[in-house]
Amino acid sequence: MNYPPMKTLPIFVTAAENESFLVASQKHYISLPAVSQQIKSLEHDLNCQLFIRGNNAVKLTPQGKHFLELIRPAIHSIIHAKKKFLNMKVIPSQSVC
Repeated sequence: MNYPPMKTLPIFVTAAENESFLVASQKHYISLPAVSQQIKSLEHDLNCQLFIRGNNAVKLTPQGKHFLELIRPAIHSIIHAKKKFLNMKVIPSQSVC
């Protein structure tokens, strides 16, 4: 089994939650064309269209909504793990990294 392009997942979640590739580009500090390319890459990997693209808006397709429901808990779990890890008290004689 192949992993999905992992760097696309947070971009997808942000774009989906905000119905905006522009917001995703701003929040992830990448260009708007880069967001579009990342989403296309994810759609290619999943072999389905995740967004309906309009003039200045995007909306999730039914498949996109379903994928968001499936992937959102995993993304939030990763974010929580990172925060927890960064907030750990490290024993002075040991380092985490």
